[in-house]
Amino acid sequence: MIYIKRLDFQNYRKAGTYSLSFDDPQNGYHMHGIIAENGTGKTTILNAITWCLYEKEYQLKDEDRALPIINSKKLNAMSLNEAAEVSVKLTVQDDDKEIVFERKHKVIRSQKDNGAPLAILDTRSDFVVTMSDLSSSDSTKSYPNEAGQYYVAEYFENSIHDFFFFDGEKLEEFFTLKKANSIQASVEAIAQISLLDTVIKNSREIASTLTRKVSKSRPNLKKLEKECDDAYKAWQENKTSKRALEIAKEEMVIRKRNIDALLRENSSSASLQKEKKLLGEELERIKNEQTELYKKKVKLAVRSMTLIKMYPRIIKALRLIDEKGASGDYSVLLSKKQLQNILSDVLNHSVNCPLCGSSFGGNQIAHLQDIISRQTVDDDTAYSLRSLKEDLEAARAEILAFRQHYTEIEEKEIQLQDIYDETERQYVETSEKLIRLGSVRDENGEVIDFSKLESDSRKLESDISSHDQAIGALNTVITNYENEYNQKKNKYEEAVKRENDDADSQKVIDTLHFIISNMARVKNSITKEVRENLEKITWKIFAQVVKRNGVFGSISMDEAYRLSLYDEYGQEMTGSSSETEYMILAYSYTLAIHEASGHNCPLVIDSPLGRVSGEIRENTADMLLETSRHKQIIMLFTGDEYSEKVRKLFEGKAVMRTIRLSADNKTWEGSEI
Repeated sequence: MIYIKRLDFQNYRKAGTYSLSFDDPQNGYHMHGIIAENGTGKTTILNAITWCLYEKEYQLKDEDRALPIINSKKLNAMSLNEAAEVSVKLTVQDDDKEIVFERKHKVIRSQKDNGAPLAILDTRSDFVVTMSDLSSSDSTKSYPNEAGQYYVAEYFENSIHDFFFFDGEKLEEFFTLKKANSIQASVEAIAQISLLDTVIKNSREIASTLTRKVSKSRPNLKKLEKECDDAYKAWQENKTSKRALEIAKEEMVIRKRNIDALLRENSSSASLQKEKKLLGEELERIKNEQTELYKKKVKLAVRSMTLIKMYPRIIKALRLIDEKGASGDYSVLLSKKQLQNILSDVLNHSVNCPLCGSSFGGNQIAHLQDIISRQTVDDDTAYSLRSLKEDLEAARAEILAFRQHYTEIEEKEIQLQDIYDETERQYVETSEKLIRLGSVRDENGEVIDFSKLESDSRKLESDISSHDQAIGALNTVITNYENEYNQKKNKYEEAVKRENDDADSQKVIDTLHFIISNMARVKNSITKEVRENLEKITWKIFAQVVKRNGVFGSISMDEAYRLSLYDEYGQEMTGSSSETEYMILAYSYTLAIHEASGHNCPLVIDSPLGRVSGEIRENTADMLLETSRHKQIIMLFTGDEYSEKVRKLFEGKAVMRTIRLSADNKTWEGSEI
């Protein structure tokens, strides 16, 4: 088992010069806990580890605005141009091997125009890994800088570093596309899937070389092959560009979400942020309504213009129909057959007129006979004329009402624009109020500049929209290149089969294609098995902790290693899960990655129970405790997280200590409890 033995700081941030030891308690559990209140700088431990290993402090909220890496008390005590060293040393044991990772950075004390101290860092830090065989007294070797990075990759692969050093407060970043890509690359390398990719790639290159050799004298084949390769290259390049845009957009979304959350959390800006959000939603609603009105106006104009062009014909047709009706060529009310039936009833039964109710006399009967005799249009045509007249009259009325309807829409547009302008004015005014909030310091002493945050949020919103448009455009380009590649590939393969008369070479080429096809199937099978194993382990741990029957149904992982949670009816609920459920899902996935990848490395968790409460908090603590039977776990608690029930659960099993700031709030001091 790999475990962290010690962490040494020299002049590093709030830790100052301090050491933390993690000697194994030898009680069947490998659990350590550090309790520190907010503002003490417990996240400094995570940052120190990642800085030591990767030269990157991943947990800084904003690297550009963070305090310098050197302890502020040390910097202030230095004289002008004096140099000091900042270092972090991580000591790890792997069975009988001890590995020490150490990074040092030289800092020179300068000063700002106002006399405030300024830290100037050397151009690069020094990194060294020292390997020692504990079973031998003379087997220590050192590997500086790039040589040492090999051992970092072996023990703490950077692409999945946040599955070793986990921040419980950054769950929204946990299942991102960027992280899924890292997981996929790392897990497939561990499962040796990447070796199959190499075999497939080499076989394809050999087959391509042989095909070119056979078709050397056939320029048509060479041309087709180049076209095929060019289309494939363009397809892949655009896919890569799209993926880069998606990752960049995702990072912007997370960055904006974090900025907005920071603005909302500040008591001075919370109400303004809420007001701004509502105003933004209202602006979006008005935009949508304006779009619908515009569509309605265009539709009305297009239809009316069509009818206006036909207006002379409509009037002429109506006049002809009316003239035929007036001349008696057809009845505008009753068909000829209906009139004949009325006449028959009158002659046989002496009934009253069904239209006016008066009795029929000789004159009326003669008049009815005259109307029937003058109708020259058959009933079907008469019916068509009556229907056509109704349609034509409706079209004429629609034309005459066009101006009124069009004016009504324009008036609504003007009203909406006035509302939009006023809402936008309020939106800008609210944004400016946020900007005028100025800056404060957070719990760690870092400056929060609300004007810059507000400006950044607005710029990110614009950038996200631009990336969405670019991604949409690339989707079309990618589809076109993919179709083009498939067409060129089919054409090229058909040409090779037709023209290749070198039987022996063709057999080799066919064999290579067979190998490529089968290796691809093997790769897909192994990949599927790895993903299914991750799904299975993740679901097992998740269900064990949450224990809510009839709510959660399953977990699935797509080909990009992105995890989705479903309810009992098969509907996805990843995005609508509570923070507690999200945290447990993240823990479950983290431990599944450790188990499935074979990386039995220590797990360092900041705020491990910060987003869980009640029974699930105890279940989570119990799950972590059980996990520590076969894996070292180091947890960074706040006092609130380390509740009485959690304390009782860990008592006698976990090694706990406190960290607090010195009297001047500049460095750490602490004790074991």
